[in-house]
Amino acid sequence: SSLVHLICNNQELKNPRSTVGCCIEMKYHQSRSSPGKGCFVEFWDVGGSERFRESRQVFFGCHANGLLLVHDLSNSISKRNLE
Repeated sequence: SSLVHLICNNQELKNPRSTVGCCIEMKYHQSRSSPGKGCFVEFWDVGGSERFRESRQVFFGCHANGLLLVHDLSNSISKRNLE
């Protein structure tokens, strides 16, 4: 949630909360190689808690062009959960 908010709003999230389900934010990306052209990028912030394991399949089953897995550097369990 914090990373998506930072990317889309250019500011830190002051009071981050756990994501329940899915939070979607969008940002317009200006092309560097083709001036005047750009596109909107959707960021799907899907809850990573174990209790949302089944519901994550609903979100990941869509036509995604990429996936970025993020973990908490201050929490070793968070990293292990990605493996």
